[in-house]
Amino acid sequence: MATNTQIKTGIDTDITNKTLPKSVLNTNVGIRMKSIVDYVDQQIATVSTASFKELRGVLTQSGTNAPVITTFKNDFTGAITLTRVNAGIYNISIAGLTSSDYLNKAFCIIGSTNNPASSRSEMIITTDGGSNYFFTVYTISVPGNLASDSLLTRTSFQIKVQN
Repeated sequence: MATNTQIKTGIDTDITNKTLPKSVLNTNVGIRMKSIVDYVDQQIATVSTASFKELRGVLTQSGTNAPVITTFKNDFTGAITLTRVNAGIYNISIAGLTSSDYLNKAFCIIGSTNNPASSRSEMIITTDGGSNYFFTVYTISVPGNLASDSLLTRTSFQIKVQN
């Protein structure tokens, strides 16, 4: 792939510097084409600098205990707190995240429970009705759709928040 400079040199060689009587103003065409090259470079730089902080690992939960994370990757500097809200409902909070981070910049996903044929898991962003937001994990037994404990056994998850 050609560099920005190589593309601009080619534009000058093939378009800008060639003039014919009564032709389109080649200089203007060349200048416009080089502006497009600069714009594309600028857009690529913008996209490539959009970075994320990520928390990735597996969750295990048993009895009435809060889940425990085995962390594979953690880019967050704030404390990570896991709590059991009720049977089959667990909150993950990350210190330092704002409500805007949760609402506008966050992505979360969780894998299957330890027995996908008889249970399922979900992870969504929730609030306590005030200014506190969480990544909430639900584990549900099926049939019956009952929130239940002890269904997370090395269940993979990922949380990403754009910087």
